[in-house]
Amino acid sequence: MSGKTANVPGGPAIEVRENCSLRCEDCTLVGAIGLRADGNGTTELVGGSIEATETALVVGGNARVELSDNRIEAPVGVVGGANGKVSIRGGALTGKRFAITLSSNAKVSVGPGAKVTGPLKPGRKGSIEGLER
Repeated sequence: MSGKTANVPGGPAIEVRENCSLRCEDCTLVGAIGLRADGNGTTELVGGSIEATETALVVGGNARVELSDNRIEAPVGVVGGANGKVSIRGGALTGKRFAITLSSNAKVSVGPGAKVTGPLKPGRKGSIEGLER
């Protein structure tokens, strides 16, 4: 999918679940939650933005999300749990309350050129790698 806007004010703009895959280039996700991924779902967001009123990304259940050169703004940027994995390359992630909050073996990898702004909460058994502050 390319150049699309998903606007769902009361819920997730997009859900990726149950072994599904999604690649979205230069898309805009707007909602209470920008993206919810679980159940072994895989998502790749290249360019574009997420504007959420609650949480930009909720990732768990062995889901994997790859972000490349995105602009993400929300009160909470990433909530990860249950072996969810998020990779951030380039772009900007801003969480006013928390940029990243993790639990239950969730992992966030921050790569070159990515700017993460906001408090971090790795939690029990969660890990944030590559973040230079």
